[in-house]
Amino acid sequence: MRILRFLGKSVLGLLIVLLALILLLHTPFVQNYISKKIPGFLSEQLGAKVELQQLRFSIFGCAELQGLKIWDPNDEMILSVDSFDLTTNFLDILSGDFHLKKVKLNGVSGHLTQDQSEELNIQFIIDAFSNTSKSDEPSAPFYLKCDSLILEYCDFSFNSLSNEMKVVSQLKHFIGTHILFASDPLLIQMDTVIVEQQQLNVFSKTIQEAVENLEVNEKANTMSLDLDLAIGFTINSVTLNENSFSFHTDTIITTPKFDPNHVEAQQVNLKVTNLLLLQDTLNFDLLALSVQLPGFVLNNSSAQVVMDHQRFGVTSLVLDAANSHINADVQMAYDNETASTPSFALKTVGQLAIKDFSYFMPDTLEEMIGHLSKVTYAIDAKSLSPGKQRIELDLQTSNSHLSMAGEVSNLMEPEEITWDKLVVQSSI
Repeated sequence: MRILRFLGKSVLGLLIVLLALILLLHTPFVQNYISKKIPGFLSEQLGAKVELQQLRFSIFGCAELQGLKIWDPNDEMILSVDSFDLTTNFLDILSGDFHLKKVKLNGVSGHLTQDQSEELNIQFIIDAFSNTSKSDEPSAPFYLKCDSLILEYCDFSFNSLSNEMKVVSQLKHFIGTHILFASDPLLIQMDTVIVEQQQLNVFSKTIQEAVENLEVNEKANTMSLDLDLAIGFTINSVTLNENSFSFHTDTIITTPKFDPNHVEAQQVNLKVTNLLLLQDTLNFDLLALSVQLPGFVLNNSSAQVVMDHQRFGVTSLVLDAANSHINADVQMAYDNETASTPSFALKTVGQLAIKDFSYFMPDTLEEMIGHLSKVTYAIDAKSLSPGKQRIELDLQTSNSHLSMAGEVSNLMEPEEITWDKLVVQSSI
């Protein structure tokens, strides 16, 4: 009995000590002490200045960080975070189950630069925490789950001196739910993504040169879709609300006509479902898209898109712009590995108000057809055999009608196009 009493008192004493340590760990005095020690530890590891205003945490799964700032070795600030809230189960983390219930960041500002030698200003952080030990054994797959990720009032800038590119992003609100990150294969899965009031501006002096030097293999017998992605994405639902985007090359100007070197888009609203983005695959269902360009307004658009190395399809396409309406289905595919050209099918009908699309027309073309108020059209084209297609076209204006049908060869080589069984009817 004495032994049992002794063991009972010992266990009770240990529990009291453990409880006291837990209570002590949660006192503001201890947590303030830890908050002061962390910046010094990080500064020593990184060789750069680090500040932390406050850290509050609980062993029951909550952590709150405020006022984090990190500078690079040249005393240039690269990251500041007003607040960071984390909710998880620390016992799961210790057991190797990296499951975060909620992550919320507010007031984040990040600045990334790349010098002439293409070295990033965060290289010192990468070096400080990289594993220098070498092992021939492959690393075990890593999985990270997060039920909810929230970003509010975040801005980011990237400046590359080597590529003469600058990217600036300002974000008001982002939420992602049921996120899974997998290292093997490298993949991010998400249930819902919502981005609200983001302004993304890109300025570059070298992008045009990259496009001009692009080589296209016209004799390839498969469609080579290479998105140059090191990571894949699968997202059930993506929503963009009141976003804006701009891209400029060499100078920042607003052009009276559409110019791919100067693109400005306002009030971008988007709804996409079933997004699959891999190195050679792009699939998604576009439920809604509206955008304002300097001289063009897209009221709404929807479509189903499928792209991979064997097929390309945009089906159930709908475009509504002011007084214009377009419906279309486009499908292209290689029937077998030996086909030299893809088979395709195009079917589209619609009504076009010429003034709606004058922003995309050269002045000479606008002068030629600008007097037409509306054009109703129908196009039906399909492949008959490799290199030969049948095209049916019907155009109608307020006082004229044109109808034509025939078989065309060498459609992709304008100088060698030939027509067969061509029938043309017109009336004025």
